[in-house]
Amino acid sequence: MVHMNVDGMPKVRFVQEEPPRRRQWLGTAVEALFPSHNQALVVENKLVNQSVVRVLGGPGTGKSSLLADLAVDYMQAGIPADSILVVSQSKEAAADLRRDIDRRFSSELGEGGSFGAGQGGMVRAVHSLAYAVVRDAAVSRGEPEPSLTTGARQDAVVRQLLAGHAEDGGAYWPERLRPALPLVGFSRAVRDFLLRAAERGIDAPRLQQLGVNYGIESWCAAGKFMAEYQQTMRLAWEPSLNAAEIVSAALMELDADAQALARWGKSVVLVDDAEHLSPEAARLVDRFVSQAAVAVITGDEDQSVFHFRGANNDYLRGIGEAEYKAIHLQQSYRCNADIADLVNAVSQRLPQAPAYRGIVGSVGAQEVSESEVGNNSETVAAENSYAAKSAVKIAIHPSERAQRATVADYFRRLHIDEGVAWKDMAVIVRSGAGESSLFRALSRAGVPVQIDPTDIVLSHQRLVRALMVALRATMNQLDDVEWDEFLSGPLVNMDPIVKERLLRGIRKADLFGGAAMTQLIGILKADGLTTEQLELIESLSQRERQALQVPLDLLSAAREALRDGVEATLWAIWQSTGLADHLVAASLRGGTAGASADRDLDAVMALFDFAGDRVELNPKLTVDGFIASVEEQELPIGARDRSGVERDAVRILSAHAALGRQWKAVAVVGVQEGLWPSLGVTGSVMKQNEFIGLVDHGIEPREYINSMADALAEERRLLHVAVSRASDRVLLTAVDSPDDVGVPSPFVIELVEKLGNSATELAKQSEASSAANGVGATANEANAGNSDVAEAEDSKWAGEGLPRVLSVESLLAELRAAVVDDAETETRRRQAARQLARLAQVEVAGAHPDTWWGLRAPSTSKPVNDKKPMRINPSKVEATLSCPLKAMLDKSAPTSAMYLGSLLHQAVEAVAKGVTVPEAQSEIRRVFGDLSDDPEWRKRTEEETWLTALEDWQRWIETKKDIGTEVPVKVTINDDIVIVGRIDRLIEDADGAVQIVDIKTGKTAPSGKEVEEHAQLATYQLALSKGKLVESGDGLAVDNGEGIEQSGAYLVFPRKSHNKTIITSREQSKLTEDKLTDWERRVEQVARATSGPRALALAGDHCKFCTLSKACPAAEGNR
Repeated sequence: MVHMNVDGMPKVRFVQEEPPRRRQWLGTAVEALFPSHNQALVVENKLVNQSVVRVLGGPGTGKSSLLADLAVDYMQAGIPADSILVVSQSKEAAADLRRDIDRRFSSELGEGGSFGAGQGGMVRAVHSLAYAVVRDAAVSRGEPEPSLTTGARQDAVVRQLLAGHAEDGGAYWPERLRPALPLVGFSRAVRDFLLRAAERGIDAPRLQQLGVNYGIESWCAAGKFMAEYQQTMRLAWEPSLNAAEIVSAALMELDADAQALARWGKSVVLVDDAEHLSPEAARLVDRFVSQAAVAVITGDEDQSVFHFRGANNDYLRGIGEAEYKAIHLQQSYRCNADIADLVNAVSQRLPQAPAYRGIVGSVGAQEVSESEVGNNSETVAAENSYAAKSAVKIAIHPSERAQRATVADYFRRLHIDEGVAWKDMAVIVRSGAGESSLFRALSRAGVPVQIDPTDIVLSHQRLVRALMVALRATMNQLDDVEWDEFLSGPLVNMDPIVKERLLRGIRKADLFGGAAMTQLIGILKADGLTTEQLELIESLSQRERQALQVPLDLLSAAREALRDGVEATLWAIWQSTGLADHLVAASLRGGTAGASADRDLDAVMALFDFAGDRVELNPKLTVDGFIASVEEQELPIGARDRSGVERDAVRILSAHAALGRQWKAVAVVGVQEGLWPSLGVTGSVMKQNEFIGLVDHGIEPREYINSMADALAEERRLLHVAVSRASDRVLLTAVDSPDDVGVPSPFVIELVEKLGNSATELAKQSEASSAANGVGATANEANAGNSDVAEAEDSKWAGEGLPRVLSVESLLAELRAAVVDDAETETRRRQAARQLARLAQVEVAGAHPDTWWGLRAPSTSKPVNDKKPMRINPSKVEATLSCPLKAMLDKSAPTSAMYLGSLLHQAVEAVAKGVTVPEAQSEIRRVFGDLSDDPEWRKRTEEETWLTALEDWQRWIETKKDIGTEVPVKVTINDDIVIVGRIDRLIEDADGAVQIVDIKTGKTAPSGKEVEEHAQLATYQLALSKGKLVESGDGLAVDNGEGIEQSGAYLVFPRKSHNKTIITSREQSKLTEDKLTDWERRVEQVARATSGPRALALAGDHCKFCTLSKACPAAEGNR
């Protein structure tokens, strides 16, 4: 045990790990597999050939533990470690097995006796084994070692190639698919299809031939694309293969060299989770099995959830093998009896029941874990601190917010009341493990959370984004908005007050007479400061200079390192921030802040790994090239976890990622209809299902296949995997909100029907009541008359349909709400006040009323806008009606799309004033590259769409009688309101009535019903109804009058055309007198809403992209 306290770091205690408890296999069905129990297996240190043994059993029956102990036992029997091969289904499972074998072998040999079970590659994932075969073959021929391409890298290359095809007119792709070539969704579909082909050993020529044979153009194109992709990878980088290709490559190497297997010399082969093997992977594994004297294969058909990757159970079942021995296991050493009942309830509905289906749980919760197979001792049972409590709970909620609160409370109570370590609990979801609202909800409730490093998408990580901005700042490639992001981001961390003080100091000096922010950016951009800039810095106060010195030092260090390459530049930026020590200290302290620091450190380490890999492949990689490589990553890159230390945090992971792992408590969250089971058709654009049916089952593509039953079974197996990961507790949650999230999955209803007893708690909270009322309608129907169903306790619900979370934040919120609520009884308010006083006395943050900002009086009660008459711009009316608060406060910076929209409006106006269309297009070409933030490969295509939009608009307007361009409007509605704005065009219809035209540069046109309620057009119609046309110096204008004869309004979308030439437009009918009166009332409502000092926050679709959402009261519960 060692204590450290270095440089302010928290003290760390290192405790030597206890030796693992020996597992006993005597008296079990697998006893004869151990050489220590069966002397006939090893004679004079030599193996005696045995038939292949298949050990089959459900979750937690000890299959993986068996293989680990067999490996140790054979080594103790004198079999060299390098003669033993253990094959696992994933690198994570392989790492767990490797650690288990090494710990147990070390324990058996005593201190200093370990040979290291991982040395020599004893334990390998299937793809690791394939890579080792290919690498050894390449090295023996004197060729460079091949590299493995990550899924993220492959995805990026596929997208780049398809984008090139789109620019070239579609290349060899079918006409119907060419519009989809630049779309991310299509590139994912192509990549997925190529992976499925590679997993089945289908190469490019055969794929093309299948397309020809069956008349499927997309297969022909995919075959050509596969060949192009492989050639690109060979030319651009070192020999590189993806995970699907590596298995086929290994088989080719073994076919080409008859002595290769003999050189490997694997006489004991142990295969775990064989149900996940694809036919190609099974062929590879079988090569080693067939050469071995002893082979043990384990698996469970009911946990086979990778059929979409081509996995099947043929190899596990031993189909086609002349002789093998099967051993069935049903005693689960992981799941207690209640969880075993839950697991069996799921598996019993699966088709094609194997003989070993169904597990027998341990007696009492937490009696035995799988890692202690055979230790049915009283000692283990005595350690059970909560065996009497129900192990399974199904909770159905009225909202996602209530669901998140239940999950947080579940983990908090297990940790605080019952001492379950955070790392012994996990959240399992169908997909979307990185979903931020669940992560934030748990973190806010004081639950440390960790998302698997393998789920990291580089470009989505906070610190990675900040480092990319810093790299671009080093190269002076930021616009004004991005420089502001650089200063306020986590690397410089200049808070708004300090930045405003710095800008005020620059304005005070006023040496150049320019804008303060422009002068600040000029200083940051400068490689060497000018005399004037140095004088300006010198004139600042010491505090202002200190604030400025932070970004200057960072940029100086980075620019100095540029000559040494990408890695050196990245390291210089990271080192100058000083964040490493801060994050490490936070990580060591643990808790929610520690979990957040862990996540940031994972992201930064993943970025440095990625940089190292890219530089290794291309030593001349530029900073620009590296930034592009990071930003093009749209999939997880597969971060490396070097620590070998399991962090004390709750894991959030998908059901597929949970395979082969176990925890004491698991929450299976979001079991909704449409999500779990997820029965959506995938791969239809490439006819992937037809391809799989043909290759795997010999079904002709033209034959109708109803795969719904297979898909449903796969989803049920996935739920079976999820609920069987727990040893002691399972929480299954869903939301019953048909108008919002949806309804619970049929799987939940089935389990309610099956397990509606004392082992299952069912909780459902109505929106109107704070008491638990059983389950929802569907569950109530299932449990009619069942008195054994336990209802959630009233005390665990905190009102508004939300569970009471066992956390300080939740307690404070409830006490504070009670104190200020006039509807509460005086006694209850006094009790709450006393509790708050006690908490404040021990300095609990948020307990003292002085810190309650919501109780402070407003700083002013003056209106935000008290000018009369109030000017209302029609373009702002819709935004204000949607959310007055957003309209008042959200001052978002102009985007590239906004700049380009203004460009098209200016071009349209210029053409109306006599500039020719080609001249206007030439000007668009000149500035387009500077205004567009699209990647370079896409700019050309996008530029053409804008140029074509101008032509399409001109053709449209030439068919109309154009009477005014950019027509100014200023019309008084009443004494308090005047409508001001500019109408893009005014035209006359055949009867001489005026029509309004508003040009929209987006690509999404509203429906006919929506355009009838379009606020901007309606407000302009209102203005015209109270105005008149007058001549001004630049043409027509709309001023106060008796009303203009009009016949409606148009929205015109020049960038959205159909039949290639016909522009898209939407017409709003002429407003009736009643509608004009209604819109006048709405405009008055807008005036009141924007005058302040208060502004109403309204929730809606606009909240998804609102910059105020993190502080908005209407968004509470969605953060």
